[in-house]
Amino acid sequence: MSNRHGWLILVTLVALLLAACGPEMATPTAGVPAPAATDVAAVETAPATSQAEVVPPGDLPVDPDNWRALGAPDAPVTIIEYSDFQ
Repeated sequence: MSNRHGWLILVTLVALLLAACGPEMATPTAGVPAPAATDVAAVETAPATSQAEVVPPGDLPVDPDNWRALGAPDAPVTIIEYSDFQ
């Protein structure tokens, strides 16, 4: 048996072993059916209002010496992305 086939068999056996050690799947049971929907009283709510501040279009300060800025400083379109990597 060549070395390549040995590795293939070893990897296959490890994968099967890991799959066998996984959590047991719950089997569905024919239990009590879910209760029927009941009537719920309607609740009146106030219309939603916007809390956002409207910013007029215009030039945004862009520092061309900023290492996070890419491209030409006099480009016709500037995209400023605010993101949170959590």
